[in-house]
Amino acid sequence: MDSVLMTWHLLAGAPSRPQAPRLPPMQTTDISPEQYYPQSATLQLHTAFGQNSKTQPARPSHLNQSSSALETSARRGPVPRFQKIKSTQELKPKVNAQPAFRRANPEGGFISPLQALTTHLPATYRICNPTFKYESSRNPRRVLTKPSKGTKNDGYDNDDSDYILYVNDILGSEEANHKNRYLILDVLGQGTFGQVVKCQNLKTQEVVAVKVVKNRTAYFNQSMMEVSVLDLINSKLDKNDDHHLLRLKDTFIHRQHLCLVFELLSVNLYELIKQNQFRGLSTTLVRVFAQQLLNGLALLNKARLIHCDLKPENILLKNLESPIIKIIDFGSACDERQTVYTYIQSRFYRSPEVLLGLPYSSAIDMWSLGCIVVELFLGLPLFPGSSEYNQVSRIVEMLGMPPTWMIEMGKQAGEFFEKTQDEFGRRSYRLKSLEQYSREHNTKEQPSKRYFQSNNLSEIIRNYAMPRKNMKQAEIDRELNNRVAFTDFVRGLLTINPLERWSPQQAKLHPFITQQKFTQPFVPPMNLKSSVINKSVAPGVQQQQQAEAASKQRAAQEAQVHAQAQSAAQSAYAMQMNPYNPASHSQPPTVYNNMYAGHQQGAPPPYPAQQSGYGHQMGMMQSPSHIPQQPYGASQSLYAQATTRAGRQRASTMDQQQSGIPPAIQRVASHLDPNAPIRLQPSPAYYPPPADGYSEGNASGTRRRGSRVGGNHGRGRDFIRTLEDGALGDGFMAQNQWR
Repeated sequence: MDSVLMTWHLLAGAPSRPQAPRLPPMQTTDISPEQYYPQSATLQLHTAFGQNSKTQPARPSHLNQSSSALETSARRGPVPRFQKIKSTQELKPKVNAQPAFRRANPEGGFISPLQALTTHLPATYRICNPTFKYESSRNPRRVLTKPSKGTKNDGYDNDDSDYILYVNDILGSEEANHKNRYLILDVLGQGTFGQVVKCQNLKTQEVVAVKVVKNRTAYFNQSMMEVSVLDLINSKLDKNDDHHLLRLKDTFIHRQHLCLVFELLSVNLYELIKQNQFRGLSTTLVRVFAQQLLNGLALLNKARLIHCDLKPENILLKNLESPIIKIIDFGSACDERQTVYTYIQSRFYRSPEVLLGLPYSSAIDMWSLGCIVVELFLGLPLFPGSSEYNQVSRIVEMLGMPPTWMIEMGKQAGEFFEKTQDEFGRRSYRLKSLEQYSREHNTKEQPSKRYFQSNNLSEIIRNYAMPRKNMKQAEIDRELNNRVAFTDFVRGLLTINPLERWSPQQAKLHPFITQQKFTQPFVPPMNLKSSVINKSVAPGVQQQQQAEAASKQRAAQEAQVHAQAQSAAQSAYAMQMNPYNPASHSQPPTVYNNMYAGHQQGAPPPYPAQQSGYGHQMGMMQSPSHIPQQPYGASQSLYAQATTRAGRQRASTMDQQQSGIPPAIQRVASHLDPNAPIRLQPSPAYYPPPADGYSEGNASGTRRRGSRVGGNHGRGRDFIRTLEDGALGDGFMAQNQWR
């Protein structure tokens, strides 16, 4: 009975759980589009597309009601409904090649609703309201500096002492006689010394690049050296802009920041290699770049100037249609008669004499040039050291040990090399092992990452992949001959001994540069080794020459001592073996008479022979008897405790031979602090080698994975091809004086 009552109670509609709300049934409506959409929207659309409801012909009254529903559904599209599917293929969206109500894109295709309301928003507004006009000057100021919070200099600078830059701000001097004003357009980059922005000169309408230096005394003083060097080059040495050196257009102070105005250039050579997917460039393009770099370095060499930071990032194309380049960033430049810092050059391109702590000269730029041209050809840095020890070990592994005099004289050599003796007691040196260096310096040095299968530079260049597939045999032979000449050219630049390294004037005569037929190793004329304008030798070169002469003299003395000791030992042995012939000890046994050359009679050579590729032909050095030996107490004490990086002794020439130095450069250099060098930012060119190893067809293993460049491979190759075509053009080649 109870169950029956309960059932009746439920059927009678007793209170239960509330039911979920349901959508109302879809009903047709006779509302016209003009009534359904807002009047403001329809009016603007009719105006934009030339439609006017008042001018339209009247519809018959008997058709209004019958066609109202059809017009509404046609305008709104099909009514959504469920449909049974038989496979997942039916779930894929159907792409409409020409969607309804979408306007065409001037660049091709159609503009989506998202694009119409974002990137094409001004055009969308203009369609709705033809009187609308977009003006960038009314935009909110976009900040270009990070971090953008003002904490110094009355809120104008951030924590890094960088001036906080905004789009559409104006840079200019507060002085009354400085009339130039520069409108900030965009940021070009940030570096060690500050920021570089793209600006427009409001007076001349010229678009330029403005470097805004950090608001710090050290950066200001070092940047004033760049101003002095470029002013000397632009106004006196290169008035006609023929030597591919950067042009300085203006300087001023803006809110305590030194601002330098330069000509606006294009991408740098590192970006060029990146556009090429880190594949090497053709020997033709490498030659054209090397010709221009030698042209600029020859001028600097004549002026006794050292760039001190030559690398692909500091070599820029003038534009994307021509292979003409410019050398930039003279912020680390100096006069070779007044060097200040020892911590110079970016690590990948740092010369052996700088690594070992020797006095240096303009020869360090030639070492950097050698590293750069090889990197342009291979697409990878030749010596990508992860530390100074790793950098030294890579150089030694590929090119051999430095000369003994460099190790004995270098203030930093004791950090990398140790003294050894052979069985004859002769002194020699060897590179410290990875474990020993890590233990002595409390670091965790990692083994060198291999970029190339071979340690031989000739093999790396010779076995590198050909620039194109399906080349004819004649083209392959021509390319291989170019590579032989290129290898010989590079060896003259990458000579460890700076006294034997080629000068720019010598390198310009190499067959690889002049495009003459290469038949044998190039021997440059010695009269082009030193500067033409100034015959005096730089102090750093003098000290190197004296150290080399002293080392040779000590080697000769040690050889003489060894010869005397060996002769005495032989005499004693002869006495013991033949006590009844006392006169026989005066002559050594005949077996020793022809054992060594005439100048080494009676003793083995004092040092292991290290034949330089050009050393026997480049008799640069005077005889030790013509050069007075000077004491090198600090230099010869190689095994004293090596100084740390913070306490590195500088090889300075600040107090020597300052006659002839331009007064502006000499004055600025006197304000620099040798104990506070400005650390340059590391080069972005260092990447690990491909994880999948080396391909069989490419023995050098120098190609990178394409994922680093993304989808720009085709566009990058077109860009490179345009430059190569420009390099082959008669107009460009005819301009150059080496022809």
